[in-house]
Amino acid sequence: MDKGKAKKRFSQKYLNKATVSGTPVHKLKHAGAGIDWDSLKRGILLACCLCAVYVAGYQSAVSNRLATDAELKDPRIELEELGLSSPVRESMSLGAIQNAQGFSEAYPQYQNKEAEEPESEEDEEGEIENEEETNPAAEIEVTSKPPSSEGLRLEELLVDFKEYNDAPFVTIPEKRIMSKKAWWALKNYEKAYSTHPIKAYVPRVKPSMQLSLEEFHEKFRKPGHPVIMSFENLRSLGFKTQSYTLSELKQMFPFNNETPSKVQKEFVANGIRKDDEELDLGPALVAIERDETLAKEGKLRNFPRNLKVNQNAISKLGIEKPPLVQNMQQFQLPTVWMGTSSSDTRFHHDCCDNFVMMITGTKRFTLAPTSDWRTLKPTCVGSKSNLCWANVPHPNAPDRQTAAHKKTMTKVNKIVVDVKPGEILYMPAGWFHHIENLGPTVMVNWWTKSGETIALKKALTDPTY
Repeated sequence: MDKGKAKKRFSQKYLNKATVSGTPVHKLKHAGAGIDWDSLKRGILLACCLCAVYVAGYQSAVSNRLATDAELKDPRIELEELGLSSPVRESMSLGAIQNAQGFSEAYPQYQNKEAEEPESEEDEEGEIENEEETNPAAEIEVTSKPPSSEGLRLEELLVDFKEYNDAPFVTIPEKRIMSKKAWWALKNYEKAYSTHPIKAYVPRVKPSMQLSLEEFHEKFRKPGHPVIMSFENLRSLGFKTQSYTLSELKQMFPFNNETPSKVQKEFVANGIRKDDEELDLGPALVAIERDETLAKEGKLRNFPRNLKVNQNAISKLGIEKPPLVQNMQQFQLPTVWMGTSSSDTRFHHDCCDNFVMMITGTKRFTLAPTSDWRTLKPTCVGSKSNLCWANVPHPNAPDRQTAAHKKTMTKVNKIVVDVKPGEILYMPAGWFHHIENLGPTVMVNWWTKSGETIALKKALTDPTY
């Protein structure tokens, strides 16, 4: 449209709206009123142009002021102190840089929904009956305060701070339409990790450090960041659980049968054993020492896989709840896992916060944050669809992956860590994990009870948490 036509349309639009003593101006013209129409049009057009110039000048002044303020407050100016190179500083968003200096800001709010029971082994999928709901008033207080680790910077708390600091931030995939219904907490995790990015790294707490409940919550559980701690880190909180060698366990649970082990009625996969009677692990220890293949007969196994037990049934092991939650009644029954080289667990995520305790041997965990959900396109099962199996079953085995699997894994924020005897891996709800056994292993893990006990959710909904 040329300038003449644009000018005519502009003036006609506002001329039609003008009135004289309540009568539209264009009607006065046709009524033969003695008005200089050309002068009126020029006056209206001049007034509109002056207004436009004024508004443009005002907006420019405001923009310049905001830019100046942002420059003064931009944390990138101070990032040299964090040891981040110039290209990294330039590529980081303001939110990411602010997060690199702390997790102090508020998080977006979660949806108020329930979550599902925990994981099943690859071919042992199925729901696990949840325990009775906890009594909210029943809380166990920490009996003694540890030497203060509160207020410490991460560089003082972590044994591998340099590696942690050098690691990239978790990247959030593009939000695209999916054919599958997303996990209920996905969008909230995406928003939280976008606003407060976390590192694509699982750090370790220094073995000599006595970790306080408050420090664990502030630095790891509330922001939804996995971490590895040693049993020793929790001694001042009254934690007494020990790790054992396989030989020590065999002395505790003697079993002299040298024939290949058979399935045991006690070892029900994906089951619950509420009996107080001590669980005899003798036959299972012989089986894993021999690196036997996992034997199956219905739901029975030759060594425990995803078996929930009464805590009294494993009293010989001295397994205790990790003293890392405010209300110790939030935990489900402990779950026993024993493994050999033929019993890995494929890539998936669970409903709830998870505390993994290695009693014997070493497991290799391949992790990916909840925000990789859209990339991994999992299939969810269970009544609440919270046990979700990724479309890449084995992230560390290229020979077992299709071309599509390999392409997917190039986009995943993959983190590989080995969890050793006497260590606890904390995994926030929704974090994908694949597990391999690096020799015979005995592991006990504690899930929290439901979606209401997800720490990141509580941090988002309860300002006093």
